[in-house]
Amino acid sequence: SFNVDRYDCIGFDLDNTLCEYKIDALVRMEYNVMAEHLISKGYSAHILAAPLDAKEMDFMQRGLLLDFERGNIIKLDNFGKVSRASHGTRSLNDEEIKNMYGESKKCQLILEFFNDLTVAWESSVSHKFRALLDFFDMPASLAYARSIDDMDNRSNNNYMECGKDIMAVFQEMYAREHFSNEKSTFFRYLKKEPDLYINKCSDMVINWIQQLNKSKIVFLVTGSNVDYAHFTASHCLGKNWRDMFDIVICYARKPGFFKYERPFFATKDLCEDSEIGLPEMGKVLSQVYC
Repeated sequence: SFNVDRYDCIGFDLDNTLCEYKIDALVRMEYNVMAEHLISKGYSAHILAAPLDAKEMDFMQRGLLLDFERGNIIKLDNFGKVSRASHGTRSLNDEEIKNMYGESKKCQLILEFFNDLTVAWESSVSHKFRALLDFFDMPASLAYARSIDDMDNRSNNNYMECGKDIMAVFQEMYAREHFSNEKSTFFRYLKKEPDLYINKCSDMVINWIQQLNKSKIVFLVTGSNVDYAHFTASHCLGKNWRDMFDIVICYARKPGFFKYERPFFATKDLCEDSEIGLPEMGKVLSQVYC
């Protein structure tokens, strides 16, 4: 159990914690944006624009890995072993998994990632594997799988190129500057109809945080850029959301936030401003991209 009375500082995340999304609508919208992007790259509209039925929705899960070298989507067990895998949308049997990943159904890169999530963002790993850790990247499992099906239908086994196309989709959708410059279809849809995708936080939770703030230091650490964080927090917590927290840190890029020492930047008009030393009370801060 967690007893808040034992702590002087209490921290919260924003996305999928205080800000809860309407998952079915969000995932369907994200998948459709991904599919449109890939179709524009020349992938089959017949395959990628196929309906999202219950089976397809179940295919999209958090915690999967995209194996760009082999065109596979893999799931690991608690020991870093490949417990399930598919090539494209076709499920692989145990023998096929062993043929690809060895008798132990493990490989060194997978083990490195399994033991330290920050490894996933290092160049030696990121061009070979992509971890799908939350609801924002989860739909890529099906988008990638269907793209591999299309490539196999065309006898094209250059799966690494498909991986690059998937990474380009992520860049187009989620690059932090694309919230303000309107280049992201995902952000445009979200801004147009926030009620369709974002739940309001309950009054009970808001009142609880406000009560905590009377006797504790309460802070918010989010991976979202400051403008997107302001948009979602205003929608789910209300226009006075800033008054609920002593410190807000945006673009934290967890889990690296807890491992690496990066400079903090003040924010002004929902943009990064000058570098500062230590976080200051009553401020909205951002971490520099590096």
